[in-house]
This record gives sequence, C-alpha cells and structure tokens, in this order.
Amino acid sequence: MKLKALSLLCLISLNSFAQVNETQEPEVIVEESSTLEFSRVRIKDVKELVAKVGAENTCMDEYLKRRKYLITKLALAPAILPVGFYGIVFGAGYAGAALAYAFTFDPLGGVILGMFTGAVGSSVGLLTDTGLGITQLIEVDRIAKSLAELHLNEPGQKTDRLYEKYAKNNENALDQDSFESMMLKLDTEGKLCDGSLRKSRSGKVPRRLKNRLARTKHLKEAI
Repeated sequence: MKLKALSLLCLISLNSFAQVNETQEPEVIVEESSTLEFSRVRIKDVKELVAKVGAENTCMDEYLKRRKYLITKLALAPAILPVGFYGIVFGAGYAGAALAYAFTFDPLGGVILGMFTGAVGSSVGLLTDTGLGITQLIEVDRIAKSLAELHLNEPGQKTDRLYEKYAKNNENALDQDSFESMMLKLDTEGKLCDGSLRKSRSGKVPRRLKNRLARTKHLKEAI
C-alpha cells in the first residue's frame, strides 16, 4: 500500500514539474528547428532545385551524378575485402549504410564514417583508394550543396566551408561576396562542369565527367 502511494506521489510530482517547465521551452525549440531548417541544404533540396532551375542552366545535376557514382563505388568496395568475420560484418554494414544514403538519407558524416570503418579491414591499397574516394565525395557534396545555397540566395555552412577551402593558402583569393557571385556565374554558364576550368595538355574537352567537373583546387587557379 505504501509502495503504491509513493509511486502515485512521484507521478504527480513529475507531472507538476513538466507543467511548470512547459511554458519555458516552446520558443527555444521553435528557434532551434527553424535555424536547422534554413541552414542545412539536403540532397533532396538540391534535386528539387535542379528540376526547378533546369539541368541545362546549372552544373548541380552533374555534381549529383558524380556524387552518386562515388557512393556506389564505395559501397561495392567491401566485395573485394578478405573473407572473414570482420570483412563480413564491416562490409555488410558499410555497403548497407552507403546504399541507403545514396538513395534516401542525409547527412553525409555518418555514412562516410561507416564507409571508412568498413575499409579498415582491407588491404592498404584498397584503404588508400577508399580514402581518396571519400575525399572526392565530400568535396563534390560540398560544391553541389554550396551551389544550391547560392541559387536559393541563402549562403550557409556549405558555402562558408567551400570559401574557406578556396581561400586557404590562396594569396589571390577574392572576398567571400565576390567569390559567391563568381561561383553563380560559372555555374549558370556551365563552366563548372564543361571542363573549362580543368587544364588539359591536349586542349580538348575531357569526355569523362570526373575530368570535367571543377574541384576546389581548380577554383583556386581560375578565380
């Protein structure tokens, strides 16, 4: 009987505490969710923006294609891992996380961590190749989302990060506003994905998409 009374007392106390604090939290929660909503551009948003702007008027579509290819390539990497307990466990988790992210989920960080973990059990050569692939994936993802932010006229975290990478150790770097304007111009003119910013010994436009897309190092050289 005493136990039931004590339980009831605790329940009433918790309910009263919740009611007292209920009026203090809504504004903070709304403010935080609002900030997240407008500061994070998802791949879904980029795809919708491409459809709205038109694939012929932006390079975002090409960056998305390259991004999907890299994710698929990284997802298939565990197929050549040594057969064994760690290969099966990490490989299955690695492939599942990467494929799920490729077609449905965000953000990028958790999946990349899964990919890298899966590659740890492989050979040094595969690990190096996986590391390079992840580096390219991060960069392609950053540029695609930065372009989306700029088209939406809402420069955010990805744009700031891209500018930091561009300006780092770059004595001739533009200020950020000029950089953002130039990025939009290069994108709408198709120069970010037609090989214009990639130096070629033959002077010909590269056929392969990966050789046409401008990366951060090419932005440093061209802007």
